[in-house]
Amino acid sequence: MDDKDKFFIIKCPKCGAEYTLADIFFPEDLLGKPTNVIKDDEGKILFIEGEVPQLVEDWECERCGTDFKVRLDIKPLVEYDKKFDFSDDYSIDLNADDKEILF
Repeated sequence: MDDKDKFFIIKCPKCGAEYTLADIFFPEDLLGKPTNVIKDDEGKILFIEGEVPQLVEDWECERCGTDFKVRLDIKPLVEYDKKFDFSDDYSIDLNADDKEILF
């Protein structure tokens, strides 16, 4: 099965040789390494100490020798999924078969 469409492909701007992100970036560098995070009472981050993410890398094409820079623009997408929110009380109706299995 070809999963090429599931990976980010980086192309040399001169010859078009292709690379994956893992060819150019170390995975641990993409997230950084926060070692000390201070938050206020509302959970807002006030201060972060540690290694920052490295989202820019210089690369030399292995095919044509061209030097180029790769910059990543990573933006998190946050979605609220109400069906997994169990903070409010709720009830469900059980039919006779359900009750027999459960009790």
